[in-house]
Amino acid sequence: MLPDSLLPSWQGFPDDGRHPLDKSHDYGRACATAGYAELLSVGDAYALVFGENEYGGVWLGSRYPILFEMVYAESDDSVIDLLAQLPANLDAKESIEFIVASDHLNVFDSAFPGHEFERQNSCRFSVQAGTYAVESSVYEPNAKTALILHRFRPV
Repeated sequence: MLPDSLLPSWQGFPDDGRHPLDKSHDYGRACATAGYAELLSVGDAYALVFGENEYGGVWLGSRYPILFEMVYAESDDSVIDLLAQLPANLDAKESIEFIVASDHLNVFDSAFPGHEFERQNSCRFSVQAGTYAVESSVYEPNAKTALILHRFRPV
């Protein structure tokens, strides 16, 4: 997750023969992160890197914005229904502080360079500038649904 201003600084995975997990390029550094979410220096600021999840995520605008990743679910509609009933007091497994200096954030596959950002294959979200505690939780409301939630709480 990067603001517009840092997209050109993200180099992704270079096609120069280096191993994909080589930490000398941005994609390798992103792959080396651990946990639900981690900060990674990019230029003079930080990217917020989320753990590997092939199903992507969705941004929910609310009092506290939430990015969620679907681990498994019966249907998209069932997830929407469950998120509408999301408890306010989820226990965070991890929490990190993230500074947002612009009014938009972009979520995209870390393998691609930021200058190739394509809105149709990525997500761009409106968010108020400020400092947030990004609280990551595992939400399993029933046997058919598991989500990873990243709640952005203003600090």
